[in-house]
Parts: sequence; C-alpha cells; structure tokens
Amino acid sequence: MRPTNLLIALAALASSCTTMQLDQTVRQRPPCPAATSRVETARQAFFFAFPLYETARVRQLMLSAPGAKVNKLRHRTTLCGPGDRSITMPNTDTLYSAAWLDLTDGPVRLSMPLMGSRYHSV
Repeated sequence: MRPTNLLIALAALASSCTTMQLDQTVRQRPPCPAATSRVETARQAFFFAFPLYETARVRQLMLSAPGAKVNKLRHRTTLCGPGDRSITMPNTDTLYSAAWLDLTDGPVRLSMPLMGSRYHSV
C-alpha cells in the first residue's frame, strides 16, 4: 500500500466514532458532536496516523540499503554526525546496530557474542 493511501485509510479510521475495548467488544460512543470541525478531525487523524507512517518510512529507508534484510542485524561502522537525518540517534559517540524483525511465524532468536567487559545494550 502506498504511503498516501495508508494515510488516507488511517485518517478515515481515526475520525470514526467507534472504539474498541481491550476485550474486543465494540461499544458505541455518543454521536459525534456536530461542533467537531474538519480541522479538529484532521488534527486527530494526523496524530493517530503519523507514527504509523513514520515507522513505515524509516523501515523502507533502512531496508532499501544494500545488503539489508529482514531478521538480520545491520551494523553501523561509523559514528553518527549532524548530517545523519534518517532517524534520531541519541548519542554521537555510539555505534548502532538495527534490525527489522518479522514475527509473523513466531518469535525470533537473537544471539549475541560474548562482549567481555565492554558495555552493550540490547
């Protein structure tokens, strides 16, 4: 699905007046107030859809790099600098590794080599 089609579908979903409870039963809210403006509906749709769109954008960007695959760690070999704008990196003195995990067939096992006394975080 193209990002623009995804955004339109998510905006329509966000502007509906039906919610789901945790037990998956549908309950009806009171009718949507007529005073809700289109601007407010668009604002709510944006805040609902933007994280999903941004995640899809970053995933496509990262998986389009040469050698990138799903369920495979991709290691950075250089430190981040001011020109790195694909995603926010919290530290400029840290080497990062990232992977997009496909969990549709169940859990994925992540194996780490022994790191000795070096600091690492997973």
